[in-house]
Amino acid sequence: MSKLNDLIKELCPYGVEYKKLGEFITFSNTGVDKKINENEEEILLLNYMDIFRNNYIDSSIPTMKVTASQNKINTCDIKKGDIFITPSSEKIDEIGISSVIKEDLPNSCYSYHIMRLRLVNRNYITSSYIRYCFESKDIRKQILKKATGLTRYGLTKGKFESLVVPLPPLSIQEEIVRILDNFTELTAELTAELTARKKQYEYYKEKIFIVQQEVTKIKLGQLCEIGDGLHGTPKYTENGEYYFINGNNLVNGKIVIGTKTKKIDVLEHSRISIDFVETIFYSINGTIGNIALYNGEKISLGKSAAYFNVTSQLLKKKFLYYLLQTRATKNILELKTTGSTIKNLGLKTLREFEIHVPSLEEQQRIVDILDDFDMLCNDISQGLPAEIKARKQQYEYYRDLLLDFPRLDKEQ
Repeated sequence: MSKLNDLIKELCPYGVEYKKLGEFITFSNTGVDKKINENEEEILLLNYMDIFRNNYIDSSIPTMKVTASQNKINTCDIKKGDIFITPSSEKIDEIGISSVIKEDLPNSCYSYHIMRLRLVNRNYITSSYIRYCFESKDIRKQILKKATGLTRYGLTKGKFESLVVPLPPLSIQEEIVRILDNFTELTAELTAELTARKKQYEYYKEKIFIVQQEVTKIKLGQLCEIGDGLHGTPKYTENGEYYFINGNNLVNGKIVIGTKTKKIDVLEHSRISIDFVETIFYSINGTIGNIALYNGEKISLGKSAAYFNVTSQLLKKKFLYYLLQTRATKNILELKTTGSTIKNLGLKTLREFEIHVPSLEEQQRIVDILDDFDMLCNDISQGLPAEIKARKQQYEYYRDLLLDFPRLDKEQ
């Protein structure tokens, strides 16, 4: 940071010039469609998700094969230093996601779903700098202000050209890119490590439930009270105290209440309520297998979720919670679903499903091991998730700080 401060004091002590992107970048949005036609040449297509998922693009990333005319190949080429952006999206905050091309991509063209930005005077450092500008608070505000649409949002080519960015001297751009690239690489390394940990967790979760044949098998209906929620529509009220949830509210072990989750009042809740204590919720209609632990939330249940109230002293709730998440359990239950378009898992199937029930001591040992893995992989307040969150926040802070320059007064 000290080097950057020195450069700013030396090269632009009074501020930097702000320019419209259209003043030094040419925009092109007439790309290639995803078709294969006779009498055209086969090419690799750089598409929307390639840009959405990657900050930088090299020759390993475009993999989709299509065909294009020679005219398209000539006009929709991809060169080192090109910037590509997502010009529209169903979500307004996903407009203007950008990537920079790290090397020339011969025999490749870009999709008509994305937009190419090419510097009039090509410079890879400036391209990388502009990519970071597209993430900054300032340009995001400009994009949100200029975006139009109802079900899909976007900016016209002209509006993209009118976006304004600070343009400091090249040596300052280079130092900013170096600092932000370092932040990005560190976060990527932590994310890769977390991904590896999660794979290890999933592998171990499957293996740890492989038990000896002599371990007792018992039907779930003998261990739990199993039922589902209301078959019908309750009387909703905006000021209700209880949320009416279904299977789509069960996410990664927790009950997630969204802005669209409807409410019911105390009277309606008492009419349809079920006692939840040692309870696990499990989605049984549409998406099968979403799961959550009950944690005292003020809820009533709809029919697309089943509940397991553990009643037997032989079974620990958390042991069943982890067992229901294993691939082996999911595969068996998936085979027992009914329905072609919308899958349904019956309560009778759940009640008759047999599980191995080891000793309480062994159940606790398994729960302790998986709790530790779960904390390392998923607890946002601890372990790698917490470190990744902190690094992202640090990156965002410095990115916006580094890209915030005073405007140069041209009369000085």
